[in-house]
Amino acid sequence: MFNKLSLLFIISSSLLYGGVAIVPGDEQYYKAKKGDVEIIYTEQNRYAAEQAMALEPLINREYRDTYGFTMDALLHVGIISQQNQVANGFSTQYPYNLQINYIGGSAANDYFTSTSWLNTLLYHETAHNYQVNAKASAVTKGLHSVLGNGLMTAGYFPLFTLPNMTISSFLLEGNAVLNESWHGNGGRLYSGRFRAESIMQAKAGHINPQFLYNQTTHDFPYYDRHYIIGGFFQLYLAEKYGLEKVNSFFYNHSRSWLWPFRINHIFDLTFEKSYEEEIAGYNLWLLEQAETFVEAEGETFVTSKRFTPLNSNCDKIFFMVSDAQRAPELVRLFKKDKAVKRERKSYFQNRLVIKDDEYFTQASGFTNPTKIYMGLFDENGKIKEGTESKVIQGYLKDGVAVYYDIPSSFDQAQLYVGDAFYAQVNSSVYIDSDDNLYYFVQHDKTRTLYKNRTPIYEYEGYYGLVSGVDSMGNVYFVANSQKGSSLYRVGNQKVERVSRADNVVEARLINDDEVLIAAIGSEEYYYVINAIESRAERPYNTKLYFEDEPSFGRASFSVYSEQKRDENTTLTLDDAYYGPLNLHYAGSLLNLGFGSKNEKTIFTYSVAASFVDPLLSNAVVLFAQSGFDEVGTAGLTYQNNAHLLEFGGTIYGVYNSGDDNSYHLYNEANNSYSQYAYTLPKDSRDYGLSGYLTLPVIKSGYDRGEISLNYYQDYDDNARSPLSLSASLFHSERYGQSMFTNYLNAISLFGSYDREDLAYGFDYAFAHDLPGKFFIGMALQGVRSDYDRNSSILSVSDFTRGVKFSNFQSSIANDPATVVMPSLEYTRFVKQVGVGELSLRKQFDGRLLFFTFPLSLTREALYLKYRYYNVFDFGQSTAWNSHTVYNETTVGMTLEFLVMNRLTVPLNLEYIHNDNTQEEHNFRFALGGLSF
Repeated sequence: MFNKLSLLFIISSSLLYGGVAIVPGDEQYYKAKKGDVEIIYTEQNRYAAEQAMALEPLINREYRDTYGFTMDALLHVGIISQQNQVANGFSTQYPYNLQINYIGGSAANDYFTSTSWLNTLLYHETAHNYQVNAKASAVTKGLHSVLGNGLMTAGYFPLFTLPNMTISSFLLEGNAVLNESWHGNGGRLYSGRFRAESIMQAKAGHINPQFLYNQTTHDFPYYDRHYIIGGFFQLYLAEKYGLEKVNSFFYNHSRSWLWPFRINHIFDLTFEKSYEEEIAGYNLWLLEQAETFVEAEGETFVTSKRFTPLNSNCDKIFFMVSDAQRAPELVRLFKKDKAVKRERKSYFQNRLVIKDDEYFTQASGFTNPTKIYMGLFDENGKIKEGTESKVIQGYLKDGVAVYYDIPSSFDQAQLYVGDAFYAQVNSSVYIDSDDNLYYFVQHDKTRTLYKNRTPIYEYEGYYGLVSGVDSMGNVYFVANSQKGSSLYRVGNQKVERVSRADNVVEARLINDDEVLIAAIGSEEYYYVINAIESRAERPYNTKLYFEDEPSFGRASFSVYSEQKRDENTTLTLDDAYYGPLNLHYAGSLLNLGFGSKNEKTIFTYSVAASFVDPLLSNAVVLFAQSGFDEVGTAGLTYQNNAHLLEFGGTIYGVYNSGDDNSYHLYNEANNSYSQYAYTLPKDSRDYGLSGYLTLPVIKSGYDRGEISLNYYQDYDDNARSPLSLSASLFHSERYGQSMFTNYLNAISLFGSYDREDLAYGFDYAFAHDLPGKFFIGMALQGVRSDYDRNSSILSVSDFTRGVKFSNFQSSIANDPATVVMPSLEYTRFVKQVGVGELSLRKQFDGRLLFFTFPLSLTREALYLKYRYYNVFDFGQSTAWNSHTVYNETTVGMTLEFLVMNRLTVPLNLEYIHNDNTQEEHNFRFALGGLSF
């Protein structure tokens, strides 16, 4: 039963996009099409959609030339509403050629080093669309014509419709960062901070094939390895070979439909050098730049694995640091005596802001089940009322907020003071003790420093942020040096460099003579206090090679405005978007295999076709399949997450009842508690269905609460078909690179109705981290059924009534009235079960990375669990002296492997001891969630 139905749902879920694009209950969307592009937008962000509609055809024109092909499908571009305030976007080829662009990136304008957030998204995500859409082989083109962007497998042997999905993010994201940077909009390659980061990685010996190509983010600098180190690698290649040659790699790679894991070969085909040779050249390129590179020196008083911006007021500098394993720490450096105070707090890690002597972080998070807002969040992850949809820069002395208005900042940050618009800005804002505002404004490549509304200094470049103002009125700011980034001062009609260091990320003045410097190291960020030392030097104008190329800036919005002033790009609200009416064929999955059972060869197959809407809120899957039990089923699955009430279901029919000798084993206990097995025949029904309703009632900060109603009907008429109602409430915190939840407090109450029987119970779980990467846990579970098996005449189905006591729990048909004991020999059904668990885990971070070998080890964990089971079979008294007790102890190890440099697969090895079962000693291993 489990094999058959799990396959049914695995097929369905594999054809549905794993995430969601929009929050439930989102605003009304509209759509407009122009050429090969469809824009999906809301009324409020129509201004951004019109800019995207104007720009995207220019981007496609340029990318067709540089990537060397035309995409084979309409490009759907989502300009997502203000209810989804996230500083991100994504591109995918599955379910089809799609990119989703969110509104919140202007909050991180110091990081992205670009003029327009929206344009950065379009340049970056469209590059991904071209990278992965490529199909140079007649085989992939033929498969695509039949399967769409699906997958065909014969046994475990796949045929790839999209070979480039197997490429590491080091190349995919790095190339997208390269392509976001040649349009006159700036980009991360113009950031001295990120050049310094790449140089520091070279100095540490991290520029090697295995460290960079493996798709793991457990090592510093984490995701920057893909975007930043990968971006400068692509720049290195482009300087040698040109942009078209670099981008042509992806079309060349798409020829590898049969075995797309030949990166050295495709590099040699494209550049006449292998990937390993080019990485060696990249390392030397960075080390040459490192020869005169100066690192910040001084006594390090704090370090951090993740950087968050600095902030300050009249008496202290405050910021957050993290070890990437536990909750972040709030650090305060008091200016008068340089005393440091550290406190571990469960904030969302981001820039700290003080309001009314309370600390908040400027962050993004769910404020209710239908909204992700930016604003100020407290220690519990709750948003401060009145800061919704605002990126708070600080407060004036009279309490008036200075902030970016998110709904109007899809393109560039719109700065407000109170309710009044103040300026369009391209950096964070510094507020001095006299309520003066300091910020940068970008025009083309000229960056201008403003005091209030008065320009006071300008230079050529895209990178720069204000650090402070001294008692003489001199303004300090971080900008590019020739090798990286450093600290500068402007005042008295002169500009000076006031730090020798090239690895300055941010700085804050302690007094007129000393400054706190946050610097990028090879393994972490570190914080030092330096004396101010000045010399005449202006910020360095970072000029990338393609600025002199004819193609530079040809896909910019300014070029569009100059060339096509007379073209009307106004979008209307005439064509409303409704998910169920916009379902498109997304792809198919075909899986063929065979095996043997009872000396008989069994042919297995599964075929499924999916239809999904571009906002990923509705999906339909048509399927047919037959597994080792030879039962053939076909049907339809539907899922809808567009509304606050999420719902879905499956309807199926049985077209082949299969092998009559198929059976299920259930185990009963007689009065003396000796164990024996019943063999129960399978009785296939002609059709069946399943369905679910989920209503989130709490979704704010770290807290979640929901009510779910589930119905599941097995194709075996003798099996359970429970209708389950559950209510769950939990608080969950997980930080950085922790393998396990750092803090969990969760409870669930449920009832399950099956064939006039009611089972009810609860689950409770608690977990907490400890120093040294240790984790403790405790869990309780209790389930009881009102069914009494007291008749001497029992039907087959009577043996599947009550509380299911089994050695596994189906992740597909999740029945809450199931209790799992891994060492149990056979599944049986009982009256009541109580379970208690204690656990201890220890995380290790040993690495064994390879490039050409298909398996790498990324991290490990050891764990110890003790479980107490209190089981009452039918016919037993519920008195404490009339039951079966099991004591189960588990010692295990988790090894996290990376397969083919990209796919994370955990392997659990366990020894289970239970002296109350037939097999006292059990050894088990689970690979990727499948137990053996």
